[in-house]
Amino acid sequence: MVRPAVPVLLLTVLLAPVSAQDYSFSVPEMVCNVSIERDRSLEIYYEIDFSCDPGAHPIDVVDIGMPSEDHDPGDCAAEIDGHTLTDIRRSTWVDAGVEVHLGSHAIRPGESGTFRFSGTNGEMVFLDSDDPATMASVEFTPTWFDGSAVHGTGDLVLRIQFPEGAGPEEVRHHGRGFTDSRVGENGRVVYEWAERWNASGPFQVGVSFPAACVSGPLYDRPAAVARRTRSGGGPDLGPLLAFLFPVAFILLLFSLLLRIDRARKRKYLPPKIGVEGIGIKRGLTAPMAALLMELGLDLVIRLVIFGMVLKGILEAGRRGERVILRVTGKQGDAGSLRPYEKALLDAAICDAAGVIGSFDRDLLRRAVIGMIEDLNTKMKGFSRRETRDYYESIVARAWKAVRENQSSEAAAELVQSELPWLMMDEDFEGKVESLGPLPMPLLPVWGGLYTSAGAAGGTGFQSIAEFCGNIASSLEGAADSLIGSLGSFTSSVTAVTNPIPASGGRSYSGGSSCACACACAGCACACAGGGR
Repeated sequence: MVRPAVPVLLLTVLLAPVSAQDYSFSVPEMVCNVSIERDRSLEIYYEIDFSCDPGAHPIDVVDIGMPSEDHDPGDCAAEIDGHTLTDIRRSTWVDAGVEVHLGSHAIRPGESGTFRFSGTNGEMVFLDSDDPATMASVEFTPTWFDGSAVHGTGDLVLRIQFPEGAGPEEVRHHGRGFTDSRVGENGRVVYEWAERWNASGPFQVGVSFPAACVSGPLYDRPAAVARRTRSGGGPDLGPLLAFLFPVAFILLLFSLLLRIDRARKRKYLPPKIGVEGIGIKRGLTAPMAALLMELGLDLVIRLVIFGMVLKGILEAGRRGERVILRVTGKQGDAGSLRPYEKALLDAAICDAAGVIGSFDRDLLRRAVIGMIEDLNTKMKGFSRRETRDYYESIVARAWKAVRENQSSEAAAELVQSELPWLMMDEDFEGKVESLGPLPMPLLPVWGGLYTSAGAAGGTGFQSIAEFCGNIASSLEGAADSLIGSLGSFTSSVTAVTNPIPASGGRSYSGGSSCACACACAGCACACAGGGR
């Protein structure tokens, strides 16, 4: 997006008296990671150190410029010194951007803070003007701040990760040269610029890569929205449409809001705040991986219970058709309990024999929220998207291994080790049915999680399909009976971990300017400018 220089300078002059109202700060360090995705969007992450000058106005709002209007504040995430910030709105000071209100976590005069932000901006890959037939390009400058409020220089690290499939020999930069380049663990090329920088102005870079690495049509510049007009004869439907349109609009809006609210209640993870594009977080347990993949809190809890049964912390039995769980007393073994397992035990309400009758819903809610907070901490510095893909590949490999070895002597051991990952497949039931009828021995460790009704002729053998389905349905029944209404439980979690974004009035303080000029090979820009 090219903006005329004179109007931008005039805007800066007009806003300067407002922005100078006691705001004074420096930016000792800024890290910006940009990941170019196949759908032509940019995943943008900032980690910014602010230092508020003594005697200055507190830093209570941070404006982050975005490349274009194609972003949603509701999908952005922010935090300050580890405190989640939920009041994120479209900026009233930056032409295209968001403003994040720090609230009670404002940076006070003489103090410093680390601000983190992530968001997605769509439709930001365009044709390369030098080679429009085969190459695509992106230009980007990190957000910057009003020169009347920010002072001094700091360290800037800007990283741009190319889309998947763009090889080291196929990518290029234009304009400002990068200071480092590498291929990450995920096989994607990263260019890095590390320089001293004045945060009051743009730091523009540009990159190009094969157009085949992204999907959809590419243009020389952002396509304008066309207005459609109608002409020709026919009856005058204007009065009828004038009546029906408001009614239809209200019904459509109500339906859309209802769907959005239902979808939000199912999403218990907040929008991503981790650094996108620098690799995969390995070593997550199956329950933590299920949380990351947002497969459902009922499945997460079943996987926790399953792991505790395998460890011998819980013992499964049956009372008639009902599965019961008993605390064995082994939870005191040093190092045997993970934090979320201990929290689940704390939430268990047991009888004198240690049989769990139900869970304290408030303590269970805290246990799950603790898991989510722990997951967010573990994911800082890693790509959620790539990590999800990694664990989805583990699930796929588990199914492949079971199919290929179901007739071997190793089948029983393999199923025991891979069953948690198998259950994480959204088509678990369908894939279980596709397994062959070959039998495997019933394993004592499973206890009451299986019934022997399916054992062939009382031989102590059961088909792999029956065995997997039996365990999964038993865990589901046990969890459902102990948790109760899953819908209301999930809503109680999302109300804390992914609340409805705050809205309301604003207190005007500070100002900003935003400018972007493109002068290199790829003449379509992705630019950002910010204030305060």
